[in-house]
Amino acid sequence: MDLFTPKVDATRFHPNFRTIAEDAHFEPVRTVIGEWADGFPDRDGNFVIEFQTRFNQQLWELYLHKVFNQAGFAPSYDFPSPDYAITVGGANLVVEATTTQAAAGTSPEWLRHISEIRPGHNDLMFHYATVRFANAFSSKLAKIRESYLSLPHVTGKPIILAIGQYEQPLFFLCGHIPALRVLFGLDEPLYIWHERKVVIIGTASRERELKRFDAPIDLGIFRDERAKEVSAVLCSALVTTSKCQALSPVPNPDLFFFAVRFDSQGNSVFCGGPKGSYVESLVDGLHLFINPHAEYPVDPQPFIEAGIAVHTLTARPPSYDFIAPKGTLSTRTAITLRPSDSPKAIPLPERPPLPAITPWPDRELVRQPSSTFLCDEEYLSHYRGWTIHVARDREDQDWYGQAVERLVTSVHGIIEANRYEVRSIPPVSSQPSKETALNLLAGEIDKSVVEHKASES
Repeated sequence: MDLFTPKVDATRFHPNFRTIAEDAHFEPVRTVIGEWADGFPDRDGNFVIEFQTRFNQQLWELYLHKVFNQAGFAPSYDFPSPDYAITVGGANLVVEATTTQAAAGTSPEWLRHISEIRPGHNDLMFHYATVRFANAFSSKLAKIRESYLSLPHVTGKPIILAIGQYEQPLFFLCGHIPALRVLFGLDEPLYIWHERKVVIIGTASRERELKRFDAPIDLGIFRDERAKEVSAVLCSALVTTSKCQALSPVPNPDLFFFAVRFDSQGNSVFCGGPKGSYVESLVDGLHLFINPHAEYPVDPQPFIEAGIAVHTLTARPPSYDFIAPKGTLSTRTAITLRPSDSPKAIPLPERPPLPAITPWPDRELVRQPSSTFLCDEEYLSHYRGWTIHVARDREDQDWYGQAVERLVTSVHGIIEANRYEVRSIPPVSSQPSKETALNLLAGEIDKSVVEHKASES
């Protein structure tokens, strides 16, 4: 399949396609993508046009084709839908592919710059990624129920939903956390940095995501039979041109990778380096989440043997397990020091706004499903552009709290704001109730806002 000979007018090119098609320095990327496409059928005759005009969905489909072939899953394309029929450990499965996308009116993933990687803003990024992941899942679940379950070649077989993540400019920094939240109702551990090391201070789950305060999205879809038709979800936020650059054998002294990997204990380890020393596999960053309530279960073992990170959750009682090769990839960023003869960057249009958190009603306390060695109950509240965090002391059973001048949606966000020294209100302690602590901090915010306005006038 010839993917790069133009089939449409250049004005219709997707920006990512334009970059790799027109820049000679991306020839290694074109070669890798061409290898992924080997044996992939253009079933409706429109795939190349869609690759050139839509790009991400088609790149994801080519990647899955390559993964299934490399793993020995023998993908078959005898039927127009779902996207793949595969054989895993002697069992016949079907796979439907989709991607997360930016919401209407927000910035698409390709409108980004490395300067936008701002420490201390993960809470907002993960919040938006979670909302878009849930949207992609629910949309495809509806299609599976309406269109696929009655097909003779689907009936009685496990269905895997494969979701590629591309919903915002820095989507590749979100890793598997959105899937962990949406599917299992879990979150990454609560942690702080101490002497350049990660120190786990507690656990967190994620029962719902507030797209708006009056429109909660229930998470933990695989904790019951809500989505029993979906046997598993295969997902990645790292199927990008950077993946192709990492896999290419062509040397590039101007290319540098910055990555986070998991060690044998599941802890995050920073690593990376120049192209010549950096190594990444095809399935690095690919995750499979098994549905314990699936009508037709999936055997995780063949996926584990293929090097794919597998997440399992026992039904009763809920018990989470993460099975992955040592050093499996969490996130990755690639930066190229561009030579002077490179084509000038394509002028970017005026960009729609980046995702933002919609404030909750003032002083509305929202319970946080988290627990640390210090407290056993925690709440967040929004007020005048600030977030108030109140918690009950595990030993004394009294209440303490603090406020930061940033809207966040999780205790992770509070910890992050403290780490990066976001403007804050001095903490209060030894209060008889969460409402008392909340009102004290709200009063201090009122004073701070007045003082800040006075200093600016």
